[in-house]
Amino acid sequence: MSQQRDFDSIINTIATVSGLKQKVFINQPFDVADAADNGLHFFITDHQTSSFTNCQQGNAVYDAAIKAVFIDISLLRSSDWMSYAPQVGFEILEEDMPF
Repeated sequence: MSQQRDFDSIINTIATVSGLKQKVFINQPFDVADAADNGLHFFITDHQTSSFTNCQQGNAVYDAAIKAVFIDISLLRSSDWMSYAPQVGFEILEEDMPF
């Protein structure tokens, strides 16, 4: 639950700093019947949904047609970053992560 709050906080901060005027929806379904649902949606996904989201493992994708950002869960798991590029000796530790 705290990871979700951290993610929400990061997305909201990015939206504010970037000057985004649209409402931000995080992991909330689209409501086509609601005229107020004209904001930008963010969804945490995994590689198993890539056929729908076009978001591969370790990636994030913006879909302009539906105004949505799909972020692969591996970008949010510190354990996936512990040894990011071992072949060159590059390592990111959990304390280096912003969330």
